[in-house]
Amino acid sequence: MFDIRKTFDDNSVEFIIGDMTRIDDLNKACEGIDTVIHCASPAVGLNQHSEELLYAINVLGTQNVIEACIRSRVKQLIYTSSASVVFEGEPLYNADETQPLAAKFLDPYSKTKAEAEKYVLQANGRKGLLTVSLRPSGLFGPRDAQFVPGVLSAAKQGKTRFRIGDGKNKFDFTYIENVADAHLIAADKLTENSPVAGQAYFITNDEPMYFWDMIAYFCREFQLPSPKFGIPYSLALMIAIFLEFLVWFLSLFGIAFAPVFNKFRTVNVGVSRTFSIEKAKKELGYTPKITLEEGKRKTAEWFKKNVDRRA
Repeated sequence: MFDIRKTFDDNSVEFIIGDMTRIDDLNKACEGIDTVIHCASPAVGLNQHSEELLYAINVLGTQNVIEACIRSRVKQLIYTSSASVVFEGEPLYNADETQPLAAKFLDPYSKTKAEAEKYVLQANGRKGLLTVSLRPSGLFGPRDAQFVPGVLSAAKQGKTRFRIGDGKNKFDFTYIENVADAHLIAADKLTENSPVAGQAYFITNDEPMYFWDMIAYFCREFQLPSPKFGIPYSLALMIAIFLEFLVWFLSLFGIAFAPVFNKFRTVNVGVSRTFSIEKAKKELGYTPKITLEEGKRKTAEWFKKNVDRRA
């Protein structure tokens, strides 16, 4: 495993410490390797510095990965993209891979992931390198560093008492072990003359659910406040847009202001986004092995055992 630091202890895993922005580090990591699974991306907030970091890692770092793979004659590159690369803020229902990449993005993460995916798929066939891009939606599971911790943190601050919209917006969550399984399947299928080469695939649990029901589940499991009161989506969006204008206006006078509401967060939790995995089923042979219910249970158990819920 190549990373900027050692993130966990496991004697069966060899860590290679390095920086994706340094091609020499990646060259060393790729020597003698047949398959590279590229799932690195920084977990940062939405500010100017994070945009720069996201571009450096997701775009420039991915270009370095591709170059290192070619130099080391790596045969396969499986890229972890995101379902958000096609999201422009409008509802998506059972969207498939014919949905074009977004022309406008609400956040720098999705924008840089989409740009990186383009480079990965364009590299297919270069000097023997075969590539494929997987687009998981709504990742969660044990060791989750974003979704579940974010829900629990917001709940402890009393922010989960209110939901955006009527609670009927659907979303595709995906349990992490199913995503890992999809990567291994893609590696098996990614062979010369395979229809998988140069393709992108949505990966989900194939069980769309109400977004706010997932929030409520983890709130209940940790005996924290669940969403009870709804703010109309149109009203929340108007408030978010006004606050973004206020942030910009105050910045002209050197005043920093970070509101809870912004357009990205509001749209992200208030709009339906579901995806078809028929292409992944047909061409990869992917089907989720762990149900959403089992995945939720396993995730809650892990966090109860490993994270102090009172913190």
